Amino acid sequence: METIYRVFLGPAVLAGLFSVGGYFTVRLKCFWWLHPRKCIREMRGERSAASIFPAVTLALGGTMGVGNIAGVALACLTGGAGAIFWMVVSALFAMAVKYAEVVLAMDTRVQNADGTYTGGAPFYMRRENGKNGVFPYLFSALCVLSAVFQGSILQGNALGESCAETLGVAPCLIGIALGFLTLFFLLFARSFIFRATSCLIPVSTVLYLILCLSLLFLRRCEIPAVFARIFREAFSPRAGVAGVAGYLFTDAARIGCARGLVSNEAGCGTSPLAHVSACGTSPAGQGLWGIFEVFLDTVVVCTLTALVCLSSGAEGDPNAPLSYVTDALAVLFGRAAQPLLTASVAGFALATVVSWAYYGLTCLSSLSRSAWVRVLYLVLYAGGLMVGAVAKPVMVYHLIDLLLGVMTLTNLFFLVKKADRVVALSAERGLIRPRPECATATSPRETKGAQANLPVPAPKSRGSEPRVPPRHSRESPRPPK
Repeated sequence: METIYRVFLGPAVLAGLFSVGGYFTVRLKCFWWLHPRKCIREMRGERSAASIFPAVTLALGGTMGVGNIAGVALACLTGGAGAIFWMVVSALFAMAVKYAEVVLAMDTRVQNADGTYTGGAPFYMRRENGKNGVFPYLFSALCVLSAVFQGSILQGNALGESCAETLGVAPCLIGIALGFLTLFFLLFARSFIFRATSCLIPVSTVLYLILCLSLLFLRRCEIPAVFARIFREAFSPRAGVAGVAGYLFTDAARIGCARGLVSNEAGCGTSPLAHVSACGTSPAGQGLWGIFEVFLDTVVVCTLTALVCLSSGAEGDPNAPLSYVTDALAVLFGRAAQPLLTASVAGFALATVVSWAYYGLTCLSSLSRSAWVRVLYLVLYAGGLMVGAVAKPVMVYHLIDLLLGVMTLTNLFFLVKKADRVVALSAERGLIRPRPECATATSPRETKGAQANLPVPAPKSRGSEPRVPPRHSRESPRPPK
């Protein structure tokens, strides 16, 4: 799996994200950087923020998980400090991709009988490709598998490793308890999903930012040297591959962009599954929340994690990436670093477990409506938490990279096909200005079609026309001479 992703799929995903992200950045004129006031006004929506906040935290729950902490630590250990540079660069291009996929998902979502909304990548793929197309079903099947591996096994591994070191409990026992608890809430308390992410994400994020910023303030003299190391290693291939043609295959670029994809999920089409549940906002306004999601997740949290690891001078093991972050935080907090990091990781991991379970259920509903299939999926999802508590994360990351890579290439193909619709929806909200020639000039075919759509006047009956008297008659006397 690692060889397939390294040689074939990894460079294709990397090139696809950069090219499609650059394409949408140019088409949308990078308005989120040039017009921040318009963006903030559009993000507020027509209703209060309370109607948008649950959807945003559910999407953040799927992105801000172990990928921000253990994934970044693993990227530093396997790809070097230069992987962080490519992670941030990929996030800058990923903002436009995330905006486009959220806008399309909001535009094609459907309303359920209970008033809630459902949508996402499978829905706009089905509208574009038809009901008989294979791509919506392929994407849904891959998303269900990704939910089991990334949302269940990977998060179970993070919780098992962190809680075992802090509480001294066997990881298998933690996995069993977490699996049964998750299965209970998903089967009998579906409303728990939005309430859980609305509480866990803000608390965990604030706690983790305090930990990182406190350490960086203490080690502020080391930060310039860390940035110099990041830029120096970002352009130095490890295996002696030189030249522009070989930079796509360097460990720093490949691993950095792969970890960035796992972290912010831009382009793979999973985050829009949560954004479509928002009410009182336009497609463009919710798309801006997708940009905020990428910025907070990768540019802020992942960068802080990398700076903490690289400035501490600690040495880590790729088989235990969380221990690397714990040792880095122990420089300032000592023994208190482990329980503090465990609390933050547990909050992120639980939110990711809940969010990815929701993603899997949504995509599973487009494959089968059977209640038994739904229960079987939830049982497998809970079992993945138990297996992940005692599994090694390296092989799991390789499999997740493979699944998300195929999903991303499939989703990017449909995003490019629907680019005109994304631009039109953005222009409707005044975020960009349409081209003057596109707004005024019309082609002969459009003119002919417009004339064909003009209403045809109904035939007049004989008695319906007003009678015009003759020029020289009794009813119209001659004018005087």
